[in-house]
Formats: sequence, C-alpha cells, structure tokens
Amino acid sequence: ELMARKSWVSLVRSMMVGPWSSAETKPAQRFLDVRARDVDRLTSDAARVFFGVDISCARCHDHPLVSDWKQDHYYGMVSFFHRTTGGKGQVGEKLEGDVAFRTAAGESRTAQVMFLSGTVAPASLPNGKVSRRQQLVEAALNDDQYFRRSIVNRIWHQILGRGLVTPVDQMHSGNESRIPELLEWLGDDFAASQYDLRRLIQGIVLSRAYQLSSQHPGADREKMAEHDAAAALRPLSRRQFAVSLLVATDQATFRPADPIAARAEKLAGSPGFNRLQQALAAEEKARAFEGKLDPGSDGQSSTAEALFVSNSEEIHRLFEATEGSLADRLARLPEAASIVDAAVRHVLSRPSTEWERNELAAFLSIDPDRKAAVAKLLWSLAVDAEFRFRH
Repeated sequence: ELMARKSWVSLVRSMMVGPWSSAETKPAQRFLDVRARDVDRLTSDAARVFFGVDISCARCHDHPLVSDWKQDHYYGMVSFFHRTTGGKGQVGEKLEGDVAFRTAAGESRTAQVMFLSGTVAPASLPNGKVSRRQQLVEAALNDDQYFRRSIVNRIWHQILGRGLVTPVDQMHSGNESRIPELLEWLGDDFAASQYDLRRLIQGIVLSRAYQLSSQHPGADREKMAEHDAAAALRPLSRRQFAVSLLVATDQATFRPADPIAARAEKLAGSPGFNRLQQALAAEEKARAFEGKLDPGSDGQSSTAEALFVSNSEEIHRLFEATEGSLADRLARLPEAASIVDAAVRHVLSRPSTEWERNELAAFLSIDPDRKAAVAKLLWSLAVDAEFRFRH
C-alpha cells in the first residue's frame, strides 16, 4: 500500500469500509474483524490508533482526569461501530440499532452518533443507506485535527523515539505538545499534501532533529532529548536486532541491482524492487531466531536474551570463521590493529578508537587461533550496547 503511495485517508478508509473483495484488499479488514465481537475494544482501539485519544475511562462516567472526554463522547464513538459484525473473516454492518447507556447519575440515554469533536453524524442519507463507519471517516475528515495530528505524532514517535505528545494516545487539552507550533505545522502540511505518508516521513528524516546524535557532551542527555536537542537513545526492536546481526556478519546483503535488474526495475516501473527483495529475504532469514530476542521496548535485556545470545548455536554460527565468512576474511589481514579497525567499521559503522585498536589488538594476540579470536571479537561488538541501541 505504501509502495503504491496510497494516502493515509485511503488506508484508513480501506480498513474502515473496504471494499475487501480481492486478495489484495482482504487484509485491510483485519483491524475490524479481530475486534468486531467486542465493540468496546473496537471503539477504544480505533480512537487510540487513528485519533490519538484514549477514551476508555469515559465508559462508566465522565473521564476523571481529562475534562475533554465525557460519556457522551465515548458512546458517540461506540455508535459508529455498534452495528459492525465480524469475527469470522467476513466483516459486515447491520442497517439498524442504536446505543443505549446509563450515565453515572443513573440517567438512561440513547447515544448520538457523535465524533470526538462533538460533530453529530446525520441520521440518514439521501439514498436511505447509512454506513456508520463511512460516517466516521467523513466526520474525521470534516474536522481533521485529530486525524492529522495523531498520525503525525505517531510517525514522529516511530522515527525519533518520542512523540511530540506523549503518550501518543493521550492527545488532549491537558497534555500539550512539547512543540505545539511544530505539531500544527506538520499537521497542516500533511493535510495540504492530501495525507501523503511518504512526504511526511521524508520531511522528518531530512530534518535536523532526526540527524542529531544521542551524544550531547556537557549536558543531561535525557533532558536534551526531551526538548529534541539530542536524539533519544532507543533499543532496536527484535526484528531490527535480528536483521542487523545478519547484516553485520554478511549473512544478509544489500547491494545495488546489477545492470539487467536495474533496467528491469525501470521498465516495470518498480524502482527499489531489488532492495525490497533483499530486505524481505533478510527478514525471512531472521525469523529463525527473532522470536527469542527481547521486544526492545525498555532497553533492558532479559536474562533469557542474554543467555540466548551468549550460548545459542544459532547466534554463534553467524560469527564462525568458515571459508569465505567475515571472520575468515578479517583473520587474513596482516596486522591485529587492521583487523580491529575493519571489524569495528563493519559492525559499528565507525572508525575504531585508539583505545580499541590497542586493547582489542592485544586480545587478538592472546589466542593462537586467530580465526577463533576474530569470531569472538565480532560477537562481542555485535552484542555490545552500542550495537543494540539506535544512536
């Protein structure tokens, strides 16, 4: 979908209303299908994912901590999904049925079909047919502040490690953006581009904020990161860690397409297909041990992961000095300092320091089996915190 440069509106519309009549479009109904039997879960997840708000605490009473969210808002959102059916791979929508609820004061009410902004959807349409989920999409676009700011904030969080509003599902008047003008500017630009995700991502990764180092000498790094004056230090996800181990050991390669493949890409109108194919091949290979790694959410390695990367044959096999392997090629270099510099460049993508050249070269000199020593060196670099974190 992203390769086809479909807009965020198009993607959300596909998930909310379909059509799901082909093999290509069928996966889009999964968001609804896995939640259709629990309308409260469906409502809460949709509000969090697409609009950046958690209104679940307004189910039984007005939100106790956020003045923005009343029971009317919660059940107004429930009304958009109340008629949805599914759970067996076939999502549908009933033609009638309203939501009744009881307020905290004991009053019985029939909920209005109301968006988070307070906009009430029309009870009927000219053709007499009403898709409440379609009405939700239209209501979200008619007053798109929630729609645009939520995805901008989530993409910023995904790329830089901390949203402009944190947590990303707590966007309300009591939890302002750290840089309100930036969030509004990005949201306006995103809407003006017809909700072009690739343009949004490109703009963020080309920004100075994205290019900052996590190192900030002479200052509190965490405090600087909170104000986007330094990059947030973030652990790799388990998939990123697994694929990075393959790349660092030359078990997965990303090389430009050969002339014939490049010409085929151009003629087929699929630039980057060769790179995508290589990435998918690496991800598939990484699945063999990806599940045994930590999710990487809090930066703390579990005992299970530490034991796995220390003792697993699957991991150590990546570093073995077999014929033509990275360890084998590095071991053939004439000087220990050259081996250290090449290993650091290959695994950590930077020059080695003088301390590393001295200390690690001394380590290589201890073991008479040079190939085995190089394999150990590569392993130690790849399981070090510098490799495990994004800087």
